[in-house]
Amino acid sequence: ITFTYILMADKEGTYTIPGATIVADGQNKTSNSVQIKVLPPDQANGVGGGNNSGGRTSSRSQVAGSKITNQDLFITATASKTTVYEQEAILLTYKVYTLVNLRQLYGKMPDLKNFHTQEVELPQQKTFSLEHYNGRNYNTTVWSQYVLFPQQSGKMEIPSITFEGVIAQQVASDDPFDAFFNGGSNYVEVKKNIVTPKLTINVKALPDGKPANFSGGVGEFTISSSISTKELKTNDAVTIKLVISGTGNLKLVNTPEIAFPKDFEVYDPKIDNKFTLTREGLSGNKVIEYLANPRHAGNFTIPPVEFSYFDLKSNSYKTIKTEAYSLEVEKGAGNADQIIADFTNKEDLKVLGQDIRYIKMGETSLTRKGDFFFGSTTYYLWYIIPLFLLIVFLIVYRKKAIENANVAKVRTKKANKVAAKLMK
Repeated sequence: ITFTYILMADKEGTYTIPGATIVADGQNKTSNSVQIKVLPPDQANGVGGGNNSGGRTSSRSQVAGSKITNQDLFITATASKTTVYEQEAILLTYKVYTLVNLRQLYGKMPDLKNFHTQEVELPQQKTFSLEHYNGRNYNTTVWSQYVLFPQQSGKMEIPSITFEGVIAQQVASDDPFDAFFNGGSNYVEVKKNIVTPKLTINVKALPDGKPANFSGGVGEFTISSSISTKELKTNDAVTIKLVISGTGNLKLVNTPEIAFPKDFEVYDPKIDNKFTLTREGLSGNKVIEYLANPRHAGNFTIPPVEFSYFDLKSNSYKTIKTEAYSLEVEKGAGNADQIIADFTNKEDLKVLGQDIRYIKMGETSLTRKGDFFFGSTTYYLWYIIPLFLLIVFLIVYRKKAIENANVAKVRTKKANKVAAKLMK
């Protein structure tokens, strides 16, 4: 059984309609409550709040065939912050306000040279909601959002964008059939260019006194580490994992380095980015794994890793660090090739000293010292024979040219050939 109630608000405000209650089988059953926001009346229509259906406006507020103005359809560009530090995240939002029947909208964010830009993923199917803006009630939706990271200080301009909107506009018709079937009007598609406003962002340079190991991070971060083992043998691999967590310009943070002892063979780190885009920047983790192979036995200490960043809450530089690790390495006879191959490619390996890795086994053809093609008799003949043939060619060619210069002799020769052919 469905019960339907039709309500009309007398004045603007936010109201909560409590849940309805019934008694079934001796038990009380209560529905959910509903919160409703009632907008003030649309001043442009000159209609009272009780007669405009809660302030709802649509293409019917436009006179059929009238010109679409910049007050009927426009797009705002807003930045979450207009004064920021270098590398501090800014949320840029483009929002559509419309009184007309907007069918399609085309526009693209230009390349911003002084910003690192990442687009926020929004639903392709836009949902419009009512909003009271400058005395009128508009259907609005957030069209696109971007998170910007300024790369240098100074006054940076976000240029205006020109969108092209496609509107279904109602036009009056003189056709009596249209008047009967369509109420005297029909719809045509009208295109309109919408220009967004420019924005100016004041970007402040990071304060002086940067730490020597400054990572370039701006935001709020923490760092932690873990080690696969503290007791191992030579030719066994050890892995140290660093995890940088927090919110900010995580993607642009420099990879911290671990100061392994010189007796360790170290490979390029594996980096796994696990973060999401938020209005405050990138939030999540940056996981860095280092693989090292001790080449000699002994006791070694891996010092702590320091990570320096600029903290936006305190507006100061902070340095955080991981713990140090002590390793006990015993002499072993194993081979770490398989472990290393699982971590990195052979092309990424580094040669330390005179060590050789991955010796290729197989058949090899050897040549006696001094027994080479260069300097041999065959080598020189390849030069002499072509030179001899060239000289012979030039002599024959010159003799032929001299003979052809004697016109009488050439004619006699041709006449003899013709005569011989006829007699035959």
